[in-house]
Amino acid sequence: MKTAKALVLIAGLIGLRPTASTGQELGELLNTVGSQYGSMYTTPLTNSLGADLNSGLFHTAKTAKGLFGVNVYVGARIAGMMVNPQDQYFDLVFPSSVNFAYSIGNTSYDLNLPAEFRVDNAPTVFGGRAAPTATAHVSLDTTLVYQGNPVAVSIDTTFSQQLIGGLVKTQIAPVIIPHASIGSIFGTDFVIRWLPEISHPDYGHIKLRGFGFRHSLSRHIPALPMDVAVSAVWQELDTGSAAAGDFNMNLRTLAYSVIASKQLLLVTVYGGLQRERSTVDYSYQFVDLESLTGERVDVEFSHQGSLRNRAVVGVTLNLGPFITNADFSFGEERVASAGIGFGF
Repeated sequence: MKTAKALVLIAGLIGLRPTASTGQELGELLNTVGSQYGSMYTTPLTNSLGADLNSGLFHTAKTAKGLFGVNVYVGARIAGMMVNPQDQYFDLVFPSSVNFAYSIGNTSYDLNLPAEFRVDNAPTVFGGRAAPTATAHVSLDTTLVYQGNPVAVSIDTTFSQQLIGGLVKTQIAPVIIPHASIGSIFGTDFVIRWLPEISHPDYGHIKLRGFGFRHSLSRHIPALPMDVAVSAVWQELDTGSAAAGDFNMNLRTLAYSVIASKQLLLVTVYGGLQRERSTVDYSYQFVDLESLTGERVDVEFSHQGSLRNRAVVGVTLNLGPFITNADFSFGEERVASAGIGFGF
């Protein structure tokens, strides 16, 4: 496969294995469809990336001085949004045009006819891998000039156009995210999510950066029966491949949380309410296969992630420097998250 794969790249992202069974990678698939189809096709990916990146942002509300007066945590988060079955397929009617050769005698006419294509149960990026077929019925009465004389022509035919299959059929879309924090400075821990830019002419590029903080409210109200904190985290993920029709995807997220936790020996029970948003910008070049020239058209569109509010419940196990946690969040989407790391 030509471009390593926003799938090796998006693989670090969405946990997909870049195997031949996935067909072509996302950029190569998208550069055969226009913006309306591409937007419907990628909507579940937008929702999952935003929901997953905004997961696992905390595993406790407690901030305290650790070894040498510093709290340090280094680990990784795995988050996976549950993909609803109805988000794996879609129906669409879209305008297009078709080239039609019509002959009168020895004269051939190349006609470019408007057509309205319809496709039912087309897979999204997380749908089935089989490519669907869109069909359009064209009925047209027109007049052509043959040897200087007008000739009435009636065209009644059906056209079909093969589209693109899903990238992988799944009901959970996971992400693996590096996660670190350091503190506490006046009750504040700073959160870092960072992956340096990795770039290869055949494999494309990927880069992640995220920054935020968690501030303890309990230090201002010592009488609280549990630890309470607030947090805010901003993230940006950029990936793409010039070898796949100049495919680029840019994701930006922002999340605000109110967190509460209670430590019971080695176990910390935690929960939170979170307000968030995510935006994904897609851009690629669409190869208009039905045009006379096969011209490339620049396509750009943006999505807002579907998850805006969530409640989180989870548990953390503290085994010395080894820390592991798991939680579940529910709102407009459902997301499971787990973390593993070391801290002191």
